[in-house]
Formats: sequence, C-alpha cells, structure tokens
Amino acid sequence: RARFASLPESGEVWLKLGLCFGRLGEIESARTALEQAVTLSPGSSEAWFALGVIRQDQREPALAADAYRRALDLAPKLAEAVVNLGICCQELGNLPEAKANYRRALEIRPDSFGRIAQALSAAPVGEIWLDAAALRRSLAT
Repeated sequence: RARFASLPESGEVWLKLGLCFGRLGEIESARTALEQAVTLSPGSSEAWFALGVIRQDQREPALAADAYRRALDLAPKLAEAVVNLGICCQELGNLPEAKANYRRALEIRPDSFGRIAQALSAAPVGEIWLDAAALRRSLAT
C-alpha cells in the first residue's frame, strides 16, 4: 500500500490496478489493490468478484467464498461468481451447498454446464458422472 501512496482514493482506480497486477501474475500486489478497492467501493460487485478470484488463486476458499457472496449480494445474476462459489464450497467439503450453487448458476447461464461438470470431478470432495444428461437432470431438480 505504501508504494501506491500517491494514487487517488478511488475504488475504480484500485480495481483496475488490481486487475492489472492479476494479469501480470503479481498476486500479492493484486490482492492488496483489490482489498483497497472493496474498502473504497464496498458496493462494487466487480471488485468483490476479482478479490474472490485472487483469494481462490491463493488457495483460500473460505475467504474467496466470502468475497463471492458479497459480489452476489450486489449482483445476484453474476453466474461466474455463483460457479466459483460452488467450487469454493466443494473445496471446503460442502458438496450439497456446492451443488446448490451449480444449480443456481445453470439457471442463470445454462452454458456454464461444462465448467460445472469439470469442477465436480476435480476437487477432493466431488462426483464423477459418466452420463452428462443425468448430471444435468440432477442439477435441474
């Protein structure tokens, strides 16, 4: 934060800085900038979502889930945040909550099915479905 003391106190500026750092792979700087962004602009779903992504990249699923929930409080139709929240829940061992989020994501954006199917089989707590249609039906109920 000290190295950026001359930046304006604008959540949008800090969000853009955080996104730039994230693209450069400077994860710690990205996190610092995004934490400042949500402090300055707590109503920015984009900043909360970006912070969730960084926290997830740092293998902090509980903190990432918190950020995704904040993003979804502000933008309930943000399908990417719902999918990522499901992945975090799954990583935390809560498969029922993960599947509830995946179901919600499919309602918002049906084309997220492939990512959800992959996530279900990739985490330590998950499921492998050999029949994609059966998986789709199970998430629709």
